[in-house]
Amino acid sequence: MLDTIKRILVSVISGAVIAYAVYLLVIGATAVQAEYIGMNILGILIMVFAAGYVGVVYGLYPIYHPYQKRIFLILGIGLIFFGQYLLLNNTETHVYAGDITKFFGVLIVWFGATGILSKNKTIEAQKRDSKLEIIEA
Repeated sequence: MLDTIKRILVSVISGAVIAYAVYLLVIGATAVQAEYIGMNILGILIMVFAAGYVGVVYGLYPIYHPYQKRIFLILGIGLIFFGQYLLLNNTETHVYAGDITKFFGVLIVWFGATGILSKNKTIEAQKRDSKLEIIEA
């Protein structure tokens, strides 16, 4: 039950980040700093890709691999820097792409480092054992 709630929360938060990025694309808002104005769509797509990766791999269809905490750390810190230096926060036009991306990165680092987001080895072993056939002699 707890695993289902965790997966739903990961999917909802990732979906909210993706929905905000799609909203920015639909209204045609500039989501990047003035120096990177030519990379507006690329910046939004990076935000969508990161949220989609977390939402699918750790929410909709969670899998276990041995480097999960390292991936969370690198992805989270990358999103924090990406949101700080590339994406825009403009209160006059209500564009908060940088803040949302940094918040998502902090959640990934925080929950990924504690192991809350990652799937346990025991669950993966139970899944693998349930697929084995019992052959009687």
